[in-house]
Amino acid sequence: TMPALNRRDFLRTGALAAGLGSIARLRPLPVQAALPAAGLQVLDADQADLLAAIAERMVFSGDPAMPAVRATGAIAVVDRSLQYVDDGLRQQVGWLLWLFD
Repeated sequence: TMPALNRRDFLRTGALAAGLGSIARLRPLPVQAALPAAGLQVLDADQADLLAAIAERMVFSGDPAMPAVRATGAIAVVDRSLQYVDDGLRQQVGWLLWLFD
């Protein structure tokens, strides 16, 4: 069973979701292409794919000059960022992705 979200956790999760929209608009740096992929640390492959699909839907502008979310490395940034949040928030992100799935 999932425990109920309190108001503070709900707002924190909403802020994280809003941040994803901003991160998704980042353009890839040429240096990133030369770096080896470190792999996912917090999200699993299915969660990362789902998060990428959600972010792509949120930030789609129709502008062909804008790179796709998957091309920006934004999901890897979110994954690395999730290493530094408390376990409760990490678990809530997993629940939210499960709900979207």
